[in-house]
Amino acid sequence: MKKKNIIIILVLLIFLFILGSAGMIVYTERPEFCLTCHNMKPYYDSWKKSAHNKNKCVECHFAPGIKAHVLGKINGLIQVAQYLTGNYADKPSAKVDDGTCLRQGCHTREAISAKKVVFKDKVEFEHAQHFASTKAGIALNCTNCHKQLTSDEHISVDENTCFTCHFKNLEDEKLIAQCLQCHKTIKETDTHKEYLNEEGANCLICHSEAKSGKGEVLKQLCFYCHADKKDLEKIPEAQFIHKAHIQGNKADCRDCHHIIEHK
Repeated sequence: MKKKNIIIILVLLIFLFILGSAGMIVYTERPEFCLTCHNMKPYYDSWKKSAHNKNKCVECHFAPGIKAHVLGKINGLIQVAQYLTGNYADKPSAKVDDGTCLRQGCHTREAISAKKVVFKDKVEFEHAQHFASTKAGIALNCTNCHKQLTSDEHISVDENTCFTCHFKNLEDEKLIAQCLQCHKTIKETDTHKEYLNEEGANCLICHSEAKSGKGEVLKQLCFYCHADKKDLEKIPEAQFIHKAHIQGNKADCRDCHHIIEHK
């Protein structure tokens, strides 16, 4: 075979390899590709129902930047390999960085801080307040509140997180003040006006089950993930534990805390 023909064949093979690789990159970034693994079906279905169903999975699950995108692709290949070899968990672990949510074209910090949100048609919520403040020294990430799977909907607010954060270790006397921080407009309603305008009004006289549960953490739950003695010795260090798990996006509040119900 002539040298010229060999060069032509090599160039053609390289071209086909590049074309095939580009096609695979495009194909594997489609949300439908996630269905290759059957354990992803609930997450795909919840994404389809969500407000983010116009966004590809990689737009949120890959942090901004080329380096993060490449690392995300490598991690995706590892997950496919784990699935094909049967070495995978039924509940996959995923992370969404704040930088992904708050970048230009999505939900910029300035835009969402400037407006109030009414949650479930009755609770006034301000993002700015939660960006600026910390609870017991614990800073929040977007996905601490906007869970990646809540009530079968992707990135929806899990109200159990609100209750754990706002009601844990809260005595009844302080709970009443907390009621009016969230239900700010309730004094104006006909059903509550005459009661709440009285001095010493007590929400718990009627709403006796406003708070049910303590949100405690059972030490035994730690053993599901941790066996190292040095790790277990740090359990009493609440601030350290929260920084490692919550700010590190490694766990949801309800993974460790018993649920506090609010009726």
